[in-house]
Amino acid sequence: MFSAARGEGPLRVIDPERLILLKQTQRAKDYPVIAEISRLLPPAAELAGTTDPDRILALAASHGEGSPRPSVKAAREAPRPSSRNTSSLSCQWS
Repeated sequence: MFSAARGEGPLRVIDPERLILLKQTQRAKDYPVIAEISRLLPPAAELAGTTDPDRILALAASHGEGSPRPSVKAAREAPRPSSRNTSSLSCQWS
């Protein structure tokens, strides 16, 4: 009964894609796990599975063409902030 716990026999593992599918259970605590597992995949596959908005924004422009995900489409259509005009983003305290 406890032979697997003692390291006897083969180690059973699954690939990241299947692990992501197993973790898609609608539980809030699974979303960070899915995002981290997605980082193990190639960029296009990561974009398909990640729940991390920063990664979606980072990958959408280069790997999101044709993606059916609304978040990826929104990231591709959103205007990119100009690095030259960041003064409007700063917070000034009186």
